[in-house]
Order: sequence, then C-alpha cells, then structure tokens
Amino acid sequence: MTSTEKIPGHNSRSRVIDACVVLFCVAGAAFTLNLFRLDLFQSIASINNKPVGTVSVKYNNVQRRFSDRVLWSRLTIESPVYIGDLIRVAEYSAATLYVNSDVIDLDENTLIRIRASEDGDGRVIIDLGSGSLSITAAAENAGDTNKSGAAVKGVALNIRGSLVEPQAGSTLSASAGDNGIAVHVNYGELRIKIKNGLSRLFTRGGILTLDADGVEQPSPAAVVTLPRPKARFVKSSAGQALNIPFAWNTVNIDPEQPLRLEISADRKFKNVRQTIEGVGSANAALDAGTWYWRLLYQNKVLGSGVLTAVDSDVVALVSPINESLFRYRENPPSVRFEWRPVENASGYILEAGFTPDFVNPVITRQTAVSSFVGRSMQAGTWYWRVKPVFSSLFEGTADFSQPSSFSVEKSASIDSRETRLDALVSLILPAPKPEVKQETASKPEASSARQAALPSGLLPEARNLMPESGKRIKFQELRATRRIDFSWARVAGANAYIFTLYQQDGGARKQIIQTKPLQKTEWTLDNLALIDRGNFVWQVEAVSMNQSGGFDRRGKIKENTFVIDIPLPGKPEIKDIEVVNER
Repeated sequence: MTSTEKIPGHNSRSRVIDACVVLFCVAGAAFTLNLFRLDLFQSIASINNKPVGTVSVKYNNVQRRFSDRVLWSRLTIESPVYIGDLIRVAEYSAATLYVNSDVIDLDENTLIRIRASEDGDGRVIIDLGSGSLSITAAAENAGDTNKSGAAVKGVALNIRGSLVEPQAGSTLSASAGDNGIAVHVNYGELRIKIKNGLSRLFTRGGILTLDADGVEQPSPAAVVTLPRPKARFVKSSAGQALNIPFAWNTVNIDPEQPLRLEISADRKFKNVRQTIEGVGSANAALDAGTWYWRLLYQNKVLGSGVLTAVDSDVVALVSPINESLFRYRENPPSVRFEWRPVENASGYILEAGFTPDFVNPVITRQTAVSSFVGRSMQAGTWYWRVKPVFSSLFEGTADFSQPSSFSVEKSASIDSRETRLDALVSLILPAPKPEVKQETASKPEASSARQAALPSGLLPEARNLMPESGKRIKFQELRATRRIDFSWARVAGANAYIFTLYQQDGGARKQIIQTKPLQKTEWTLDNLALIDRGNFVWQVEAVSMNQSGGFDRRGKIKENTFVIDIPLPGKPEIKDIEVVNER
C-alpha cells in the first residue's frame, strides 16, 4: 500500500473524535455558565439577609463559600459573614471573626462553618472541620440582645460532634485533625457535651484530648494559661523591653521536669531569639513585633502560639508645627490637628489647652481617625498631645505623646492703606519667599519672619466636587469601571490639595485613605478592595505649600457623600458536618 492510499474509515473516525471534543467543550461551558447563573441569582435573591458578624483578614488568603455552591470567593480586609458561610484560611494566613461581642481567631489551614443553633435561641455555632482556632468569650455585661430583647448567648463550638460552650469571659483554644481533637481552657471555664452524651465542666488549665474514635487520651500535655491565645500587648516604655509572663499547667508530666520555652521571630523557628526553661512559668523580655512561641517536653511540642507587642510611644505630631503662629483679625481661626496613624490603634484621644501640664484641658476629644479640626481657637499659647487607644483585646495602656505648642494671636486694628492692600494680597497669593520679603524697621525681628511666612486667613473651600453629594454607585457600575474618579475645581491661592476618604458607620467615621498633598485637582480610587457596601464621606482641603514642603496656609474643608450599593450574599443550608444534639 502506497503512502497516497487512504486507510478505510480513517476520516470517519476523525470526524467522530472531533465532534466528541466539541460536544465536551460546549457541555463544560454550559455547566460553568449555569453555576455562575445560580450563584448570581442566589446573591440577588438574598440581598436583605442580615450578617451575624464580620471577619477581618489578617494575612494573605481567606476565602468564603456557601454550602450549596461550588465557587469560593476571596474575602476583603473587612467582610460581613452570614449564617451558612464556610470560611477557610490558607497556609501562612490568619483571620479574626467577630460575632456579637465574641472574638474567634482562626489559624492557618483552618476550615469552619457558621450556623444557627437548633434550639432557636439565636446562638451562633462554629463548626470546626479542621485546623485550629481560639475563642475569647465576651463578659456578661456585653449587652447584646436578640429581637425579643433577651440576652444573646455567646458562640459555641462544635468540634467533631462535641459541643464546647465557653462561659462569659473565658478563653479557649481548640484543634481538629486526623488524629483527633484537643480543647484547652486558657482562662475561665467551659462545659463540653461530648458525643456520647456526657457533659463535663473544665476550668482554667483543663484539657480534653480525644483520638479519632472519640477515646480520651492520657498523653503528656500542657495548657498555657498565660499569655492568652493571640495575645496582644501595648508597649509604652520607650527603650525598654516588654516583660511578658508565661504560665502553664501540665498533665501526665513529671512536675519536677522542666519544659523548654522557645521564642522566635519566624513561624518556622529558624531564628530562635530566646530559650527559657521552667517548671510551671517563665518570663520573656520582648521588643515590639510579632513573636512565635512553643513549649517543648523532651523535644515534643506541647503547645504553640503567637503574640504581638505594639509600640504606643511613636505618635508623631504633624500639624500644627511646633511653635507655629496663627493670626486673625475678627473671627478666631480653625486649626487642624494631625498626627501619624499608629498601627493596630482603634482610635485616639486628643487633649489641647493653655497649660503644659494639661490640667483642665479646653479640648478633650476621642476620634477614630488621625486628625481633628478645632473651631474658633481663642488667642493664647496652646499645648496639645495625642494618645492612641487600643481595643480591649490588647493588654496594657498607651501613654500620651510628647506635647507640642502653637500660638493664636489677634491682630490690632489696621488703618493704613498700604497694610490693607498687603492683607488683601495675602488672601489671594501664596506667602512670599523669605529671600524677597521686605521687613519694616518697626517690627520686632524675632516674630516678623514667622508672621510673614504664615499669612492670616483660611483658603476658600473647593467647589464643584464630583461625584456630587449623595450619589449612589451601583454594583454594575463598579464592575464595569473598576474605579471611582473624584475631581474638584481649582482654589485661588492654593497650589496643592489633600484628599481624605472615610466610611460612615452610624455616628462614627473610619478613615480609609488620606493622600499626600496633590498637585492636581483629581484623584482615582482603583483599589476597590479598600471599600465595601455602605455610606462614604470624602473631603478636599486646599493648601498653600512653600519650597521647603511646609504649609503656609490651609483651607476650609469641603466634603461630599456617596453610597456604594452592592448586593449582600445569600443564605445557604449545610448538611455535611456532623451536629451534636444540643438539647
């Protein structure tokens, strides 16, 4: 048979194979589109569902999906969570879940599900499928109530059919794996309803270890009671290390046999900073940072965790500049206080008054953002300072910053035509450069240069802000543009502008971003991961900057509002994780 002769049936078999490949591709595309359609319709149909809490992504990758869906979605920095959510935390990741007033810290490689209690009391159950977590239960006076006004019970943990109920103010850590489960009582007490129907009370230092068959194990174990899981400390002493006590209870271990505590700057313990031996306690001196620790007995790890120490004495006061001068003729000026944000701080306390010891300060204000505008500041020498505020999850308190001062001075009445002309020019043009400034011999030399460098009066507020106030931005618009554009008109006398974006939550504002002085009259938000659905406020402040980068004059702040309208996820139903009978 020559090479040009056709093999009988060859072409027909090729056409059949090609047709099968095409049909397979078409079927796959149709299946994928149908999954997307179902997912989209469920999201639209469940817009009015109320979240049961929020999840804060700490590191890297944290995902969520519903039980009747196959698609996982990546969570943003702060996301609402709903009954039926499955949440998984990837390797080298972490997240914190807030439900009512309870705090659940999720470790890497952890899978949980959120569901409602079957007894109808409104309690939230966390099903731990695999991995490890810790729960800090709220105190009894947390004040959370359900729709009927009754107090809401704290979250409970379902771990392989055993129901763990922490009492008010308690802290526990739990893990689940192929070898079984373990529950440690780090603080307070809890009740565990085991799968076989038994109910046991465990107090501080107690431990329950069950193998894969539910049989309690008498293996050597240790429960670390200090510090708490995911402990957070405020370090307020500059130049001094923070003394952190460790304490633990042991089970099935010789009480005279010391355990070894290792503290490292990395989770793999390749860079162990401290090694301490102790029978039941130890003390570690640590600087600010994130520290990983583990407790070993005969080279076997009995417990491990992570703690964070943050510096509170690094509040840098930005504006007003120390010993600056504000002058006015008729109406006392407004002064904008600014300072650099402190990592992990939930808010700040600002104090300002006429005495350096801050006895009976004129202004005492707590704010969630790193700025505050004082209105009608009276003449005199002002002193001000700022203290960062941390949530109740942090142990310790912060100190106030070193104080700074500025002066407010009322000018005398001016009749000279030349001086009135100079005042008019100062309201329109930036401050003259020091090298071309003319001084009169009658002005005091020490204060003349400073007064000339800081012309009196505020710049006008920006006009024609876009988007217009109250604009509602739809989900479809964001999906199409993937950005939000802001713009405003130029302000006479200004050569830069400061843009600030807040999210409005009730009566409080959370600052999302504040730009450095911009040399243009527009700004674009292209990182949509920074925002979520809700109400937002954005501000523009015109400023006049000198060659050294300082502010000669500042302007009145103009603000607009807008609303992000994004559909809420739907309500799923999960039936694939074993649930213990809670009654």
